[in-house]
Amino acid sequence: MTAFLEWTASDRLAALWQVACMTGLKRSELCGLQWSDINFDTAVLSVRRARTQVDGRPVVKGPKTVASRRVVDLDVGTTAALRRLKVAQAEERLRAGTAWKPGDWCFGDQLGRPWRPDAMTRAFIKAATAAGLPRTDIKGLRHAHVTALLRAGVHPKVVQERLGHASIAVTMDTTRRSCRGCSAKRSSVWPL
Repeated sequence: MTAFLEWTASDRLAALWQVACMTGLKRSELCGLQWSDINFDTAVLSVRRARTQVDGRPVVKGPKTVASRRVVDLDVGTTAALRRLKVAQAEERLRAGTAWKPGDWCFGDQLGRPWRPDAMTRAFIKAATAAGLPRTDIKGLRHAHVTALLRAGVHPKVVQERLGHASIAVTMDTTRRSCRGCSAKRSSVWPL
């Protein structure tokens, strides 16, 4: 993850990748994140919604489970990246003028339109490929995040709550799959 974050540090989407790597949020949760969900004073974000696709169309809904509705602590670097993004987004809003689409989305295009989940995946794969890293999807970042936390000695129960898993068994199963290495379809293990 470190190599990916270093490679994308000057990218317009650097804050998105930082949040994905350092929080373990699902793609739908990243797409659904709004500025009102970020508390810069306490350095936390609240997962309140998911933005998914149904029949190719974006849909905003509540998190998948009760456990998915949660508060996630942010590290200093991720908080700083989000602050920079907020400033950059205000500048984009000024440049866009009346073309700016109203909304409170953290991650969107230069006109304020929120990311479509499939477009976010394509952007991620493109960035990871350019960085020369193993092919994975955004879920691979979530798995790498789990693995990094557990390797750092974070208690599995804390990891479970951070990821919004309904049970510790889901968290540990994710870790087992991540640690097995590459599957035939994709690698869920990324260099940490």
